[in-house]
Amino acid sequence: MKRSLIYIVPIIFSIVFCSQVKAAISGNCVNCHTIHNSQDGSDMATYGGTSGENPCLTRGGCVGCHAYGAGSGTYNVENIGGSEVPQVWHTGTDLAAGNFKYLADADNRGHNVFAINQEGDEGGGSMFPLPGCEDITATNFSCAGKYGCHGDRNVTDETVAMKGAHHADDSTIDGRTTGTSYRFLKGVLGLENNGDNPWQNKNPIDHNEYQGLIAPPNDASATSPGTGGSISGFCAECHDYHDDWTESGHPTDHSLPNDDEYTSYTTYSIIAPVARVILPETPSGTVAPTGTNDDIVMCLSCHGAHATNHYKLMRWDNLNNWSGCSVCHKSKQ
Repeated sequence: MKRSLIYIVPIIFSIVFCSQVKAAISGNCVNCHTIHNSQDGSDMATYGGTSGENPCLTRGGCVGCHAYGAGSGTYNVENIGGSEVPQVWHTGTDLAAGNFKYLADADNRGHNVFAINQEGDEGGGSMFPLPGCEDITATNFSCAGKYGCHGDRNVTDETVAMKGAHHADDSTIDGRTTGTSYRFLKGVLGLENNGDNPWQNKNPIDHNEYQGLIAPPNDASATSPGTGGSISGFCAECHDYHDDWTESGHPTDHSLPNDDEYTSYTTYSIIAPVARVILPETPSGTVAPTGTNDDIVMCLSCHGAHATNHYKLMRWDNLNNWSGCSVCHKSKQ
């Protein structure tokens, strides 16, 4: 009896301890993993329309799970065996990052990740090479890892670069690991909207919050993730306009001026969102153009992250429609 207790107590301790850890994903392990890639004589690693061995015993790669059904997913979030999985290619309401489906209409509307490019023509050649990432090409651009955006960018394989992130305790986003970084963008900070409308920027009080900085030109944030985990600093890893905005166009990591036309931007806009120096505990619908905390211009103020229905990932048709510009530039209304 004593021996039985010796074995049982550690098991109970392990179960209780593990149950207290908040994981970013829930559901049965088999939803995403397979041990032998076989069940009742059928392959298990088939997400994405392929079958074979995958790193970390996964049933598919990034696209296989996040563009479920080989890119034919109907909803922006699919339920896979009880696990909710956001879909980067879908019909219906776009996610906050946009929708890679727009690449099927024009390959200059998004980041041409090779595995997602439906035309099979090495992505949108006009988008390469990237200014600060010449080693990323049309044929190796991936979702994660060395040639992508998510995960550990010191690791080449995109699945291995994401290892453990989906199971991390993400109750605190501190940017120290992939799992504790905003949307698995290692080093980036933010507030993830995981409430009633997860992965969406739904309205002024139901949206993601992005980390920004108040920084002069050539600030350290030009090298991602920069001081403070800036989302614009992250973008600047490849799009290196960020370090000298006086020469290259719109400022990033710079506060809206507290005078003239900008003072009218007081309600958060999902058409032209702003970042924050101090992230709120819950999504805020208030903007304060005071040159301080709540009104930071960022790359995502004008652009989507994955793909949009407009040229160069613009959030609106800036050639024929000033609706987005006029959010900040009230004189354009």
